[in-house]
Amino acid sequence: MTSNLGDTTPIVPRQRMHPAGIFVLAAGSVLDAIVPLVVAIFAFTGDREWAAVGALGFFFVVIAFSVLSIAVGAIKWQLTTFSVDARSVNHRSRFISVKETDIPIERVQSVDAKQNPIQRLFVVFGVKIRAAGGGKKAEISLQALSPEVLTQLRRLVAAKEQTAASSTDVLPKRKLSNRELIFAALTEVRLGFVLPILAVVGRIGFEMVDNEPTAGDMLKVAQDPTAWTITAIVVLVASVALLTLGTIIPFSGFVVERHTHRLRIQRGLFTRREAVIPVARIQAIEVRENLLRQMIGRVSIQVEVAGYANESAPDQTLFPFLRRSEISAFLKELLPEVHYFKDAPTTSPPRHALRRYLLVPLLIVIAPVPLLWIAEPLAGACLLSMTVPVAIWCWARWRAANIWFKDGFCGIRYRIVGRRTFIFPVRRLQSQRLSQNPLQRRADLVTLKVRVGAKGKAEVRHLDSEDAQMMWQQLEIAGSSIDNFLPSTPKMAMA
Repeated sequence: MTSNLGDTTPIVPRQRMHPAGIFVLAAGSVLDAIVPLVVAIFAFTGDREWAAVGALGFFFVVIAFSVLSIAVGAIKWQLTTFSVDARSVNHRSRFISVKETDIPIERVQSVDAKQNPIQRLFVVFGVKIRAAGGGKKAEISLQALSPEVLTQLRRLVAAKEQTAASSTDVLPKRKLSNRELIFAALTEVRLGFVLPILAVVGRIGFEMVDNEPTAGDMLKVAQDPTAWTITAIVVLVASVALLTLGTIIPFSGFVVERHTHRLRIQRGLFTRREAVIPVARIQAIEVRENLLRQMIGRVSIQVEVAGYANESAPDQTLFPFLRRSEISAFLKELLPEVHYFKDAPTTSPPRHALRRYLLVPLLIVIAPVPLLWIAEPLAGACLLSMTVPVAIWCWARWRAANIWFKDGFCGIRYRIVGRRTFIFPVRRLQSQRLSQNPLQRRADLVTLKVRVGAKGKAEVRHLDSEDAQMMWQQLEIAGSSIDNFLPSTPKMAMA
């Protein structure tokens, strides 16, 4: 498809979205509000006298809110239009206030599509259009476009950049197998899914005593083996089920394929998503290993992409489940612009830095113990018993920390709970910082922090000051333009 840059003849004349957009917008509003509604109703149904009233009220509230959402969706659909010509994509919304966005075709970074069950029912796509140099979210979002309009838009962007994903330029691709998907789900650990289950189980436990949850009731539940067994089974089954679904739903059918200058990622069970990421916009990658995956030698790979900072973790996933030994081969095949060096010489915190890793966390745990012991000996003993796992965690953080630099690439490994390795080309480095608190100064240690992109950041704590200064100078020399927080002098200035 060829077109003149100055041609303003409409390729897609100004029009509204597909009428299915009314129901897509309404469904989105209902889904956003359903969780707060459930929480509110659950709070009312705590008293058995209000249980039936709460359930009936919830039903009527959902019906009323759905009708209101459809009405608001119809108004938004009526007041939102878009057009496409050979020069730009234009989006205009007059809902509440007038907002008009115009993106030149040559600055369109990507055209991402998704299809949830409602969109699939009406055979339409939700589309996000991102501009090069844009903000943290898509500049234009259209909830219901027909396949024909989506195809026209992608062909136009492809014709301008000559980098479209087509059958003639497809390079390697990697698909997540069903076996890998199941293992990824079983080894995914997210506290956000577990906490609600623990809250519900606590509610069930107190219901077992059929009374207000007093200290005596809690002791009664704790001494009842049957209650503990039921609670443990409920926690285990519900947590595994939610964690498994929380991975299977977004990553089902995951495929990443490399085109000439772009990566195309498709994923999703109910909502099928397709993202096209320009390789030139990839700022860094992060290799993540939680405790379970580290033990079996598996990782996930995230990407830091300009313009994707506000997207969810699945939208920034390059591959969700991969052998650690395959990282180099995977990147060489699909993203050769990023180098992962397993044999690069590393700089790690010295042995005496272990004390600094241990000091603050152990003080936080131990300091309240005397007061708790006086008030409640059992609580004090429980808190004191946490010193061993906290000390092991601090040792693991010290052991994991290192930094390397080779052939214009830098890698920083650190641990929060799981282990992470942040890898970036030094030319993408936006800032680097050395800091030293009084305790570090006494031991001649410093912390090195780097920032890449909007959210990409990493740090190595308690490096030897000479090693940190040497690494600082290597990064400063290799980087083409680095915004340093400290002055560039032969001697290191401390923040």
